[in-house]
Parts: sequence; C-alpha cells; structure tokens
Amino acid sequence: MIKLTDRLQKIADFVPRGARVADIGTDHGFIPLWLHLNGISDYIVAGDVNSGPLEKMKGNLDRIVGGCPESIVMRQGSGFEVFREGEVDTVVIAGMGGRLMMDIFEADRAKTASLKMMILQPRKEQAGLRKWLFDNGFDVYDGSLVRESRFVWEIMAVRKASSGTTIPKQYEVNEAILKRRDPLLRDFIENRIGVLNRIAEEAEKSASEVAADGKSRAESAIKMLRRLITDNDL
Repeated sequence: MIKLTDRLQKIADFVPRGARVADIGTDHGFIPLWLHLNGISDYIVAGDVNSGPLEKMKGNLDRIVGGCPESIVMRQGSGFEVFREGEVDTVVIAGMGGRLMMDIFEADRAKTASLKMMILQPRKEQAGLRKWLFDNGFDVYDGSLVRESRFVWEIMAVRKASSGTTIPKQYEVNEAILKRRDPLLRDFIENRIGVLNRIAEEAEKSASEVAADGKSRAESAIKMLRRLITDNDL
C-alpha cells in the first residue's frame, strides 16, 4: 500500500469512484497509484511536462506494484496535451499557480469544457482562478483546507455548473469552506491578507494608474476578508 501526505490525501478523497482521471503534473505519481490501489479509478492518465518525474513514478510502480498496471498510462506533455478529448472526465492539478491553471484551461477550451469534474490545489491566485471557473461554466461546489509545513493550502472541488449554481458574492474564500467554519480558515484568510498587504505596499511605490488600481483592489479585498473574520467570528 501507499500512504499519502495529508495534502495529497485530501485531494485524492475528492475523486469520485469510477472516474476516468488525468493527473496533470503528476510528479512522483502518488495520486494515480493510490487511486489504482484503492479501486477508485480503473483508468488514469499520469502526465508531466518533464521526463524525470515520470521516471520516478515508474520506479515507484515497479517497487510497489511490480510494474505499471493497465489502468495507469504515463505520458509526457504540457497541460491537457497528455489526454484526448473524451478520454477522461476528471482532472487533478495540484501545486501549480492559479494563473498557470487558467492558461492550461484556455489553451484547450474544448477539452476543458468536456470535463465533468476538476480537483485543483493552486499555490496562489486562488481568487482569480475561482472567478475564471465561475465565468466559464463551472461551479466550485466544495473544497478543503490543509496545512503542510508552515502553509495552509486550499483544495477546490469543481464540477460543471447547473441551473442551481449561484455566483458567489466574493471569490477570495470558498463559500463551502466558509459555511463549514474550517478550523484552518482564519489562518488561511490572515495569510491572504498578508499577501494583499504586500501587493498594496509594492503598488504604492509606483505612480502608474495600473499600480493605483492594483492597490485599490488589494485594499478592498483586505477589508472584505477582515469583515469575513468578524462576521463569522473566526
């Protein structure tokens, strides 16, 4: 068997049983291996832009299951290049920036639109990513927070939007996580406030209109986040 880190386990737990999965940026292949060993998915594409991680994944497969099972396909390529349209219905992307994830989606909108579900763990730019998803026909319907080392990471569970999907009033915090009052939520929000403060401070050094707009948006987001802490007694 294989034991995942808390972060990877929370990501894997969102994958529905029977899903056909593409793990984009698979690294050592731990999530595909766990999905295979636990009978969650019988078809998994493990993709990475570099050959090194796939070689390490092959070594893990050889060591743990005695080779690459038929349910796992390893492919080298960038973003959604590693699967054909309709080949998978669920995508996992973890450890990339939100902007890079948006670039991947925009690079092949047909494949993006064909997906039933995405499990995303952005390293930064969560608010922009969440807005992009809602603007492009998806619903960030659930999620989780997890502490790894000194960081608190957000995991987004995303599905196709439906008639019941409502546009959130704000994009900085996942409303499902907010309603659950996740015990890591205050730490997550305070970290985001710190990032926005640094953005505002850097923008203040410039006299350009773009910088002034960035400073204004950062300060507005900070006020909203502080209000979330107060209103929800976090």
